[in-house]
Amino acid sequence: MPKYLITGVAGFIGSNIAHALIARGEQVRGIDDLSHGRRENVAGLLNQFDFREADITDLPSIRSACEGVDYVLHQAALGSVPRSLDNPLASNHANVVGTLSVLQAAREYAREAVEAAKHTQNQRLIARAYVWRGLTSCNSFFNDTEDAKNCCDAANSMLRAVDYDDLWEVLRMLIQNIILQ
Repeated sequence: MPKYLITGVAGFIGSNIAHALIARGEQVRGIDDLSHGRRENVAGLLNQFDFREADITDLPSIRSACEGVDYVLHQAALGSVPRSLDNPLASNHANVVGTLSVLQAAREYAREAVEAAKHTQNQRLIARAYVWRGLTSCNSFFNDTEDAKNCCDAANSMLRAVDYDDLWEVLRMLIQNIILQ
């Protein structure tokens, strides 16, 4: 079962995503510094998911939050145009540095996942780790097409040995992303 990380989980959008995922029976982890999100938004869920009160600009905190997750749903931000005009440095720090921290932690975890998977000698797990690392690498932010191609080739060779229908579909998505680069 996949695990989801929701940044800004105590905000309006993040908390609604958490409610929906938990209602579907998904595993959820959330991070929020509660500077603008409200604990009341997730109060009824606190015993149903892993909540971490931390700032996404704190790289150790976001790295820890990304560990073991399959999807990062980044909702954390300082909204409000008037607030950004009144205090542009704080808005820039939270929105730009925060997003960069989330992306960097997700990318680092994708690289570590491949190495960890190799130790299991489980071809399916290794192939899945390569596919997700490739998808992270070809993200428009990182635009590391070469790494994405290498991951694609590695996953492709492993998947030919055994037919994993669900992974083939995701691998095709990775190939499409590489082509679009």
